[in-house]
Amino acid sequence: MVDPTNLSYDNILSILNKIGKSEHFDKIIQSYRTIIKKNHIYSLDLIGLRIQKLPAGIFDEFKNLTHLYLAWNNLKELPPNIFNKLGNLVHLDLRGSGLSIVHEVLFNNLKRLQRLELNDNNLVNLPDHVFDNLISLRELNLSNNKIKSLHPPIFDNLANLEHLYLYFNPLPEEISFGNYYDRETVIEVLDLLKTTFSKI
Repeated sequence: MVDPTNLSYDNILSILNKIGKSEHFDKIIQSYRTIIKKNHIYSLDLIGLRIQKLPAGIFDEFKNLTHLYLAWNNLKELPPNIFNKLGNLVHLDLRGSGLSIVHEVLFNNLKRLQRLELNDNNLVNLPDHVFDNLISLRELNLSNNKIKSLHPPIFDNLANLEHLYLYFNPLPEEISFGNYYDRETVIEVLDLLKTTFSKI
Protein backbone atom coordinates (compact mmCIF):
# COMPACT_ATOMS: atom_id res chain seq x y z
CA MET A 1 0.00 0.00 0.00
CA VAL A 2 1.41 3.37 -1.02
CA ASP A 3 1.43 5.97 1.74
CA PRO A 4 0.29 9.28 0.16
CA THR A 5 1.84 11.24 3.03
CA ASN A 6 5.29 9.91 2.16
CA LEU A 7 6.58 12.28 -0.50
CA SER A 8 9.94 10.65 -1.04
CA TYR A 9 11.33 10.23 -4.55
CA ASP A 10 10.82 6.45 -4.57
CA ASN A 11 7.30 6.72 -3.21
CA ILE A 12 6.22 9.21 -5.85
CA LEU A 13 7.55 6.96 -8.59
CA SER A 14 5.65 4.06 -7.01
CA ILE A 15 2.48 6.13 -7.08
CA LEU A 16 3.04 7.10 -10.71
CA ASN A 17 3.64 3.50 -11.72
CA LYS A 18 0.41 2.39 -10.07
CA ILE A 19 -1.74 5.15 -11.54
CA GLY A 20 -0.10 4.70 -14.92
CA LYS A 21 -2.10 1.53 -15.40
CA SER A 22 -5.33 3.46 -14.95
CA GLU A 23 -7.30 4.73 -17.94
CA HIS A 24 -7.53 8.04 -16.07
CA PHE A 25 -3.75 8.40 -15.96
CA ASP A 26 -3.61 11.98 -17.24
CA LYS A 27 -6.15 13.27 -14.69
CA ILE A 28 -4.51 11.57 -11.73
CA ILE A 29 -0.98 12.66 -12.56
CA GLN A 30 -2.16 16.26 -12.72
CA SER A 31 -3.16 16.05 -9.05
CA TYR A 32 0.41 15.12 -8.10
CA ARG A 33 1.99 18.14 -9.77
CA THR A 34 2.35 20.09 -6.51
CA ILE A 35 3.96 17.11 -4.79
CA ILE A 36 6.38 16.64 -7.65
CA LYS A 37 7.29 20.32 -7.72
CA LYS A 38 8.06 20.39 -3.99
CA ASN A 39 10.23 17.29 -4.20
CA HIS A 40 12.35 18.47 -7.10
CA ILE A 41 12.09 15.27 -9.12
CA TYR A 42 15.04 14.85 -11.48
CA SER A 43 14.14 11.50 -13.04
CA LEU A 44 10.73 10.18 -14.07
CA ASP A 45 10.27 6.58 -15.22
CA LEU A 46 6.99 5.83 -17.01
CA ILE A 47 8.25 2.88 -19.05
CA GLY A 48 5.78 0.22 -20.17
CA LEU A 49 2.62 1.65 -18.64
CA ARG A 50 0.55 1.32 -21.83
CA ILE A 51 -0.08 5.07 -21.90
CA GLN A 52 -2.01 5.99 -25.04
CA LYS A 53 -2.19 9.75 -24.72
CA LEU A 54 -0.43 12.54 -22.85
CA PRO A 55 -2.09 15.97 -22.76
CA ALA A 56 -0.20 19.16 -23.53
CA GLY A 57 1.25 20.72 -20.39
CA ILE A 58 1.35 17.53 -18.35
CA PHE A 59 5.09 17.93 -17.69
CA ASP A 60 5.06 21.70 -17.11
CA GLU A 61 5.78 21.38 -13.37
CA PHE A 62 8.68 18.96 -13.93
CA LYS A 63 11.11 21.78 -14.64
CA ASN A 64 13.99 20.10 -12.78
CA LEU A 65 13.78 16.87 -14.76
CA THR A 66 17.03 15.68 -16.29
CA HIS A 67 15.88 12.17 -17.27
CA LEU A 68 12.47 11.26 -18.73
CA TYR A 69 11.64 7.67 -19.69
CA LEU A 70 8.52 7.14 -21.83
CA ALA A 71 9.60 3.95 -23.59
CA TRP A 72 7.31 1.05 -24.48
CA ASN A 73 3.99 2.85 -24.37
CA ASN A 74 1.32 3.36 -27.07
CA LEU A 75 1.59 7.07 -27.68
CA LYS A 76 1.67 7.26 -31.52
CA GLU A 77 1.91 11.06 -31.36
CA LEU A 78 2.88 13.69 -28.79
CA PRO A 79 1.56 17.26 -28.47
CA PRO A 80 4.03 19.64 -30.20
CA ASN A 81 4.80 21.61 -27.03
CA ILE A 82 4.75 18.83 -24.44
CA PHE A 83 8.47 19.20 -23.59
CA ASN A 84 8.57 23.00 -23.68
CA LYS A 85 9.24 23.42 -19.93
CA LEU A 86 11.87 20.69 -19.71
CA GLY A 87 14.90 22.84 -20.46
CA ASN A 88 17.11 20.84 -18.07
CA LEU A 89 16.49 17.49 -19.72
CA VAL A 90 19.64 15.58 -20.72
CA HIS A 91 18.14 12.17 -21.55
CA LEU A 92 14.82 11.51 -23.30
CA ASP A 93 13.82 7.89 -23.86
CA LEU A 94 11.02 7.38 -26.40
CA ARG A 95 11.95 3.85 -27.48
CA GLY A 96 9.13 1.63 -28.66
CA SER A 97 6.47 4.18 -27.79
CA GLY A 98 4.51 3.67 -31.00
CA LEU A 99 5.41 7.05 -32.46
CA SER A 100 4.53 7.50 -36.12
CA ILE A 101 4.63 11.31 -36.13
CA VAL A 102 7.16 13.72 -34.63
CA HIS A 103 6.30 17.41 -34.87
CA GLU A 104 9.02 19.76 -36.04
CA VAL A 105 8.90 21.82 -32.83
CA LEU A 106 8.75 18.86 -30.42
CA PHE A 107 12.37 19.20 -29.23
CA ASN A 108 12.77 22.96 -29.68
CA ASN A 109 13.47 23.81 -26.03
CA LEU A 110 15.73 20.88 -25.22
CA LYS A 111 19.06 22.64 -25.70
CA ARG A 112 20.74 20.63 -22.92
CA LEU A 113 19.60 17.26 -24.21
CA GLN A 114 22.52 14.88 -24.70
CA ARG A 115 20.81 11.58 -25.46
CA LEU A 116 17.67 11.03 -27.54
CA GLU A 117 16.26 7.55 -28.13
CA LEU A 118 13.66 7.30 -30.90
CA ASN A 119 14.42 3.75 -31.94
CA ASP A 120 11.87 0.93 -32.33
CA ASN A 121 9.03 3.20 -33.44
CA ASN A 122 6.98 3.59 -36.64
CA LEU A 123 8.61 6.73 -37.98
CA VAL A 124 8.60 7.04 -41.78
CA ASN A 125 9.58 10.67 -42.20
CA LEU A 126 11.22 13.27 -39.99
CA PRO A 127 10.85 17.04 -40.44
CA ASP A 128 14.01 18.60 -41.87
CA HIS A 129 14.55 20.88 -38.88
CA VAL A 130 13.30 18.68 -36.04
CA PHE A 131 16.76 18.47 -34.41
CA ASP A 132 17.88 22.06 -35.07
CA ASN A 133 17.93 23.17 -31.42
CA LEU A 134 19.57 20.07 -29.97
CA ILE A 135 22.95 21.75 -29.78
CA SER A 136 24.19 19.56 -26.90
CA LEU A 137 23.09 16.22 -28.35
CA ARG A 138 25.76 13.51 -28.26
CA GLU A 139 23.74 10.38 -29.02
CA LEU A 140 20.82 9.96 -31.43
CA ASN A 141 19.19 6.59 -31.98
CA LEU A 142 16.82 6.29 -34.95
CA SER A 143 17.29 2.57 -35.50
CA ASN A 144 14.53 0.08 -36.26
CA ASN A 145 12.02 2.52 -37.70
CA LYS A 146 10.51 2.82 -41.19
CA ILE A 147 12.48 5.88 -42.25
CA LYS A 148 12.70 6.05 -46.05
CA SER A 149 14.63 9.28 -46.49
CA LEU A 150 16.71 11.82 -44.59
CA HIS A 151 17.20 15.27 -46.06
CA PRO A 152 20.56 17.11 -45.73
CA PRO A 153 19.55 19.82 -43.20
CA ILE A 154 18.45 17.32 -40.57
CA PHE A 155 21.88 16.80 -38.95
CA ASP A 156 23.43 20.21 -39.71
CA ASN A 157 23.08 21.69 -36.21
CA LEU A 158 24.18 18.62 -34.27
CA ALA A 159 27.69 19.93 -33.69
CA ASN A 160 28.35 17.70 -30.66
CA LEU A 161 26.89 14.46 -31.99
CA GLU A 162 29.18 11.47 -31.38
CA HIS A 163 26.88 8.46 -31.81
CA LEU A 164 24.31 8.10 -34.60
CA TYR A 165 22.31 4.88 -35.03
CA LEU A 166 20.33 4.34 -38.25
CA TYR A 167 20.30 0.57 -38.58
CA PHE A 168 17.19 -1.37 -39.65
CA ASN A 169 15.65 1.42 -41.71
CA PRO A 170 14.59 1.18 -45.38
CA LEU A 171 16.76 3.95 -46.81
CA PRO A 172 16.96 3.14 -50.54
CA GLU A 173 17.62 6.71 -51.58
CA GLU A 174 20.92 8.54 -51.60
CA ILE A 175 21.81 9.78 -48.12
CA SER A 176 23.39 13.19 -47.90
CA PHE A 177 24.69 14.51 -44.60
CA GLY A 178 24.89 18.06 -45.95
CA ASN A 179 27.26 20.17 -43.85
CA TYR A 180 27.44 17.52 -41.15
CA TYR A 181 31.11 16.73 -41.73
CA ASP A 182 32.18 20.39 -41.97
CA ARG A 183 32.69 20.63 -38.23
CA GLU A 184 35.28 20.13 -35.52
CA THR A 185 33.65 17.26 -33.60
CA VAL A 186 34.15 13.90 -35.28
CA ILE A 187 31.45 11.27 -34.96
CA GLU A 188 32.69 8.18 -33.13
CA VAL A 189 29.92 5.73 -34.01
CA LEU A 190 27.84 5.69 -37.19
CA ASP A 191 25.81 2.48 -37.21
CA LEU A 192 24.13 1.61 -40.51
CA LEU A 193 23.89 -2.15 -40.00
CA LYS A 194 21.10 -3.74 -42.04
CA THR A 195 20.22 -0.35 -43.51
CA THR A 196 19.60 -0.41 -47.25
CA PHE A 197 20.78 2.58 -49.25
CA SER A 198 22.42 3.28 -52.58
CA LYS A 199 24.82 6.10 -51.81
CA ILE A 200 26.15 8.20 -48.93
